[in-house]
This record gives sequence, structure tokens and C-alpha cells, in this order.
Amino acid sequence: MHRVELNIRPENTRSRRVAEKLGFRDEGLRLRYLHIDRGWRDHLCYALTVEEVPRGVLRGYRASQAAQQ
Repeated sequence: MHRVELNIRPENTRSRRVAEKLGFRDEGLRLRYLHIDRGWRDHLCYALTVEEVPRGVLRGYRASQAAQQ
């Protein structure tokens, strides 16, 4: 797998924080991206490519947590 994307509704602050902690980069707002609850909803797009995390997402996250201690 080369690229992973997360599309999260802007009001979902907990999911946005998880994406940021894992190192996903914000690629911007996707207007009216998915039809949910009888309406088109905006989503924020986050992404990672294999070049950004050559050793893996969790390994990078654990290393950043250890460095903060």
C-alpha cells in the first residue's frame, strides 16, 4: 500500500486528534464529500504515504511518544 487517506467530518474532533497524533497531514476540506443523514457533508482529508513513514505508522508514533518523555 502506498497511500492511506482519512476523511473526517470537521466536528469530529476526537478522530481529527487521532489522525494528527499518528502523523497524518491535513490535505484540506472536501466540500459536500459524502451523503450522510439526508445531506451532503463536508469532510477534512488527512493522508500519509509510505515515504513519510517508512518504518510504519505505529512505530513512528511510539518513537515520538518516547522522545517526549
